[in-house]
Amino acid sequence: MTFKSNLPFEWEHDTSSTDINAHTKVSIIRYETNYQFDLTKMCQYFKNNLLKIGRDFGCIDVKNNQQGLHLLFARMGNRRHVSANFDPKTNEYSSRTAFKIKNIIVSTTHVDNFSDEDNKLNLIVFNGGNIKKELLFSQYKHFLSSSLPKQLAFNENEFRKLCFEKFQDRLIDISFNPLKDPDFGNTQQAQYKSDPKKILNLDAEKIRELKDTENIIITSFKSSVLATHDDLGKEYEIKFTININGKIELEFPSLSWIDVDSEEEIEIRFYEFARIIYENIINEDLYNVSAKHQLSRFQRPLTYFNSAYNEPI
Repeated sequence: MTFKSNLPFEWEHDTSSTDINAHTKVSIIRYETNYQFDLTKMCQYFKNNLLKIGRDFGCIDVKNNQQGLHLLFARMGNRRHVSANFDPKTNEYSSRTAFKIKNIIVSTTHVDNFSDEDNKLNLIVFNGGNIKKELLFSQYKHFLSSSLPKQLAFNENEFRKLCFEKFQDRLIDISFNPLKDPDFGNTQQAQYKSDPKKILNLDAEKIRELKDTENIIITSFKSSVLATHDDLGKEYEIKFTININGKIELEFPSLSWIDVDSEEEIEIRFYEFARIIYENIINEDLYNVSAKHQLSRFQRPLTYFNSAYNEPI
C-alpha cells in the first residue's frame, strides 16, 4: 500500500539511550536437557537459521565464547495505530485514520545455553515478552528431538534459607504451604503481605512463628535487590518474586543507559543486566539438583562475555 506524502505521522529514527522502558517484567527459568552439548554445532546452526521474513518467531542474535552460547529470540507481530488528521489551513483537528504497522518486533527472550558437568545442555531463559515455552523450544527441535527441557525447581530447605537469611530485611510478602503444621488445619496455601511501599516486620509474632516453624514450606516470596550495570548511570532497586518451582520474575523501573547507540545494543545490555540480578539472587545450592550439576563455574554475569562475543569457536 502506498501512502500520500502528507501521511499524518512524524517519523523519526530513535537513537536515544535514556529512559528506555522496553521491558517492565522479565521471568527467569532454568532448564536441563538430555542433549550432549556441542557449542560449535549449536552456534553454527543458529547462525544459519536466523529469523526470516514471514515467520512469527526466530533467533535474531548469536554470541558465543568458550563457556556458552547466548541467543536472542524475537516474536513478530502487527500493531494498530490511529492518527489525528489536521486541516492544513486552520491546523484544527478534522478526522482520524487507522493504520496497521507490520513486521514489528513485539517481544523478545534471551537464552543462555551452557553445559553441566556431564556435558548436557542447560538453558537459562530470560523471558521479556511472555513468550510461550513451546514456541521457544520449537527452535531447539533440531537438537531436542527425543525429549523436552525439564524445568529445575528449588530445594525447599535452601529456598527457606534464601527467604529468611539472605532477604529477610527486604521481604515484601511471603506465601507458604502449612499442611504439615496442625495449627493451620487443612489450609493449603496462605500469604503474609506487607502494606504498600513497606516491608514485613520480622519481629511480628506470626512472622517469627513462620520463620521458626521449619515444617511449613515457603512456596514463594517477594523482595528486592540493588543492582547496576557498567552502562547504567546509577544503581537501581529491582523488585522480584521467586517461587519454589524455580521461577523468578523481575520488575524493572525505567532505565537510563549511558552511550548505548542502538536499540539492539540496549536490548543486549538489558538482558545482561537481568543476568547480573539473577546472579545476585540465587546461590549455587538453591537448585534441586545433585552437586555435580551445580554449574557454578559457568554461572557468571554476561558482562564477562562482552569481550568474547565475536570470538571464533
